[in-house]
Amino acid sequence: MKMECKVLFSALALALVACGGDSSESNPADTGASQGSNPEYEYWLSQGIVRETLKPCNVNGVDNCEYGTLEDARDGQVYKTVKIGNQVWMAENLNFASEQSFCVKANNCKGYGRLYDRKVLFDTAFTSCHTRAECEAVLPVQSVCPDGWHVSTESDWTDLYMSLGPAGNFLLAKEGAWPSSGMNYRDAYGLGLAPTPSTEGDGMQGAFYYAEYDENELNGGFSNVNSYVPSGRGTYVGGYSYEIALGVNVRCVQNKAGAVGTVSHMTPVVEKKNLSDFLNPNIPYGEFVDERDGHAYKTVVIGSQTWMAQNLNFDTGDTLSRCFDNSEEFCDKFGRLYYKEAAMRTNICPIGWHVPSSQEIDVLLKETCYDLVTHENRFENLMAVGAWSFHVYPEKEALVKDEFGFSLMPSVNLYTMTILWRNDGSSINVREHDYNIRTSDTRGSIRCLQDEAVAPVNVAE
Repeated sequence: MKMECKVLFSALALALVACGGDSSESNPADTGASQGSNPEYEYWLSQGIVRETLKPCNVNGVDNCEYGTLEDARDGQVYKTVKIGNQVWMAENLNFASEQSFCVKANNCKGYGRLYDRKVLFDTAFTSCHTRAECEAVLPVQSVCPDGWHVSTESDWTDLYMSLGPAGNFLLAKEGAWPSSGMNYRDAYGLGLAPTPSTEGDGMQGAFYYAEYDENELNGGFSNVNSYVPSGRGTYVGGYSYEIALGVNVRCVQNKAGAVGTVSHMTPVVEKKNLSDFLNPNIPYGEFVDERDGHAYKTVVIGSQTWMAQNLNFDTGDTLSRCFDNSEEFCDKFGRLYYKEAAMRTNICPIGWHVPSSQEIDVLLKETCYDLVTHENRFENLMAVGAWSFHVYPEKEALVKDEFGFSLMPSVNLYTMTILWRNDGSSINVREHDYNIRTSDTRGSIRCLQDEAVAPVNVAE
């Protein structure tokens, strides 16, 4: 991935605008700030680097920032806001449950906000359509923000940075929210930027990632992802970015007086909570109860095979299986995740069922996915509707129909792929657009197949 710095100040400030680098130069602020003064601010002001002055409002334990509150009429959530110069920002990440948004962990959306992808952020910039070529943009872009607010623009961030000068870590939430890096975190202006949750679900990333658009270059600015790190600001450039493909945080900015505001057409999405919520309602499923723990699974007959239509959710009682983020909520929704060693156990599935072999998987694919024209497997026929994120290839979402009731779920670490174990320790890695077969040491899902010697499960009446 290509990354370059976006220099916002004069050449004298170049060393402080970093792309994740370590800022270890001497700091004028460390000479001992007193109540009501800030040596660092005074130092850079004396150098003539900043174009506009804005004195920190949260210094030495005294917080005089101009805060407010915003209630989102769509879902009743209340956000802290802060006035910085002539701008009013949300002082928290947006947590509106729109389509194409998600929580990486079960309980962190309130503290760190939801992640949103490019589709939901910028499709709403245009009226009555979903392609830029056909429509006129409505500015400022409200998108997922409440009425009277908009997704932060490039000029919003530029105005903010230019007002502050090379403030470095002056915009960061207090220490404890960020991975330790030895920096002196100071929320000097009340914005409280916190790091974006890791899409792997194991901790936080080292930057606050956000998307922006350039109002003057609508055809080129929509794919930019920027980062704010403890040592400065960086920009990810190019038509494709890993971070925006998976999701970024959103900070909304209040529309300026006289701006033509739009009215949100969005309503909160009621999230599906359980594996059974993703089943195809047009398929006559059977049912099987695992006597080991009482879990009930829907089953489906596909050709000559009878499959569990849901991922296995059996606790092995050791370290070889776990719920994503150690959350039963995720187990209920996606099933448990297993390491290879657990998937190779002969007793991992209930009596009468087993982890499929490579040959048995091939039979399933031939029955359901194989395209005689392209000679490729089309996994849209097996994928559960509404379970996949489609951040990378949003146009493929319309192809998903779960025609056979298999209801293939993603592994929850990325929402764009799944690892499905075979009994030899190899796995099928299914993504939004293709699949491959590999040996993996990471966690994956298990779909149990009924033994041939057992009579097929009766289809529910």
